[in-house]
Amino acid sequence: MRDTALSILLVSDSQDTVADIVTTYTQHSPRSTLNIVHNLVEARAFLSQNTPDIALVRYQLSDGNAPELIDERISSFPLILLIEDGQQAEAELALLKGCVDYLKATKANLAGLPELLPLHRQIWLLRNKLDQAERLAKPGKFAPSWITFSKRKNTV
Repeated sequence: MRDTALSILLVSDSQDTVADIVTTYTQHSPRSTLNIVHNLVEARAFLSQNTPDIALVRYQLSDGNAPELIDERISSFPLILLIEDGQQAEAELALLKGCVDYLKATKANLAGLPELLPLHRQIWLLRNKLDQAERLAKPGKFAPSWITFSKRKNTV
């Protein structure tokens, strides 16, 4: 496994989840930087000064739900939700708002983050480039009128 250095914002008030992610990154991706905050207020304070490469946000926090953060900053970095049992329907709605993916916060899933997050970051960057190209390539300007672009679902 290649160790990709990422700046990761982790927003979680679950001590177990934070501990599992810190252990995973300490062992398997020591070049990455984990910026850990515990609620939306702290996340907003961090984001006012920094832009992470990717964010992991627990869906339900003590001061609100992750979609509030998605609405504010989704175009700046990819965001992955960490969910618990019973939150899948809400997480799927967040995908429609621009969230990249959601992941059930189990030890096994969290152990795979060092491989998963760089892939999600790359996919997000490529989608942004494609979206920008589609906006620029309007019929008659940069592309022949017979070229059309199809809408893609925001899924990975």
